Amino acid sequence: MIIVDEKKLEAIEPLVNTIKTKLYNEDEKPFPKFALSGEFTALLWNETEEYEQSANSWIDKNKFLALRKAKETVSHSNSFYIAWVFRELDNNGQPKARTIIELPFDWGRVENYESELDYHFSQFYVFDDSLTWFLHIDESVVLAGTQKFIDNFIESLGGIEKAKTMFDTYLNETSSDDVIDWVGQIKSHFLSNTRC
Repeated sequence: MIIVDEKKLEAIEPLVNTIKTKLYNEDEKPFPKFALSGEFTALLWNETEEYEQSANSWIDKNKFLALRKAKETVSHSNSFYIAWVFRELDNNGQPKARTIIELPFDWGRVENYESELDYHFSQFYVFDDSLTWFLHIDESVVLAGTQKFIDNFIESLGGIEKAKTMFDTYLNETSSDDVIDWVGQIKSHFLSNTRC
């Protein structure tokens, strides 16, 4: 795990800004609206992967391997970034530099990186330089990407029927009308765009 330095941070911060303002603008379309840009498609799972064997808090090994394989169809990056959604404030109320971690596409490193952190963060993005895919982690994990990326992710994960059950599994754990509406929007967009 590498916490990126100030020079690299300057190059990565615009990528975070693109996600926040163009690809997944929750300020413009707050929950229960679905903020994803139209050219991307998304899948969804609960942010409780740590209860599974071979998992960290937001992704299990099977999903990670599918992510890595799908990434190879759209990006040549050897590593990815984890960026906190929010920036801490200094004593003057000004935003500090965003905390961003760089990790290789290696399950052993991903599975254990959280043990190297001395605090827990609740909202973050995962992405690479290509911005052809990203994850938004909060109480849920939204995996979004270009159609080519999502189709390859689904194929690597086990096919369209497996992907469809991910939405149903998510809904099994909620009774909130807002969440049901939000998941319905994601699923409808997914089904209308997926070619698998």
